[in-house]
Amino acid sequence: MKLKNKWLTIVDKLTFAFQPIVNINNGKVIAYESLLRDYKKAGFISIDELFNKAYKEKTLYALDTLLREKALALLRKLYQKNDSFYMFYNIDNRILEMNDYKNGITKKLLKKMGYKNDFIGFEISEKHEFKEFDEAQSVFEHYSKQGFSIIIDDFGTGLSGLKMLYYLEPQYIKIDRFFITDILNDKKKRIFVKNIINMAHQLKIKVLAKGLETEEEFNICKEIGCDMVQGFYILRPIRDVDKLKFQYKSKIKS
Repeated sequence: MKLKNKWLTIVDKLTFAFQPIVNINNGKVIAYESLLRDYKKAGFISIDELFNKAYKEKTLYALDTLLREKALALLRKLYQKNDSFYMFYNIDNRILEMNDYKNGITKKLLKKMGYKNDFIGFEISEKHEFKEFDEAQSVFEHYSKQGFSIIIDDFGTGLSGLKMLYYLEPQYIKIDRFFITDILNDKKKRIFVKNIINMAHQLKIKVLAKGLETEEEFNICKEIGCDMVQGFYILRPIRDVDKLKFQYKSKIKS
């Protein structure tokens, strides 16, 4: 489905900031997450309002495709310097309900723009529960077979997280900021996160601690076995791609 002019105008006003996801042991950038910005300039109170409107108007997949292309275009200069990283991209799982949804678009887009075939990792949140897990399993299994990583975002905040873990077989899970905040002083949070890590590692899934803001949080997450970190402690999301690096070792204490 082609977007109407009003949606093309909205897309023109939107942009992205990028935040690094780094190896907790050496600071090497594993990926940059693309984070949507300027939705207020486009006339929306929140990102949720933007995507809810697109969903109601049945243009969610067409919108997502253009935004995916826009994020890739912004990272292209950095990728041409060093192709060792990936882009993590938040996907609204309701795109599977759109009549125009079809497989293969991402591969064509990556090829056209000169990226490696598996450059994108898709982040899936518990925010909108899948209507049919069997259908979702089939779609994301297809993504995995094409080499794309699957990441479950905000893990632990909803009731469907374990079902998503079971059906979607992700390569990564992101532990929600709620469980990281005050983890130094909250024994229950440490137990919870440590058990998530143990379960994930048994399933050969890597664990990312999301929203780290302090050195203390970083040290606890490293101590209990997190593989990767993301948050203000490493770097706030920034728009200027020229300022992005491939390693943030100065923040990683040995």
